[in-house]
Amino acid sequence: MSIVTKDEILKEIEVGNIEITPFRRDQVGLASIDLHLGNDFGMFKRSYQTVPLDEEANTEKDVLERKFVKSGNQFLL
Repeated sequence: MSIVTKDEILKEIEVGNIEITPFRRDQVGLASIDLHLGNDFGMFKRSYQTVPLDEEANTEKDVLERKFVKSGNQFLL
């Protein structure tokens, strides 16, 4: 495993191998990228039974529930 430098990260973003939307150059550190989460989360529903995940399953409806966090509020992951 190696460390990817700022210059390498910026080059990979420029050629399209890394995509970040929206992107700001000041997000890139010496060997890192600072990312921010949005306000909309998909969380697994609490379930005590098996949920089949096959071609007929509606994953969005059957397994996930949406949570929206207002800006300025906290949300513990």
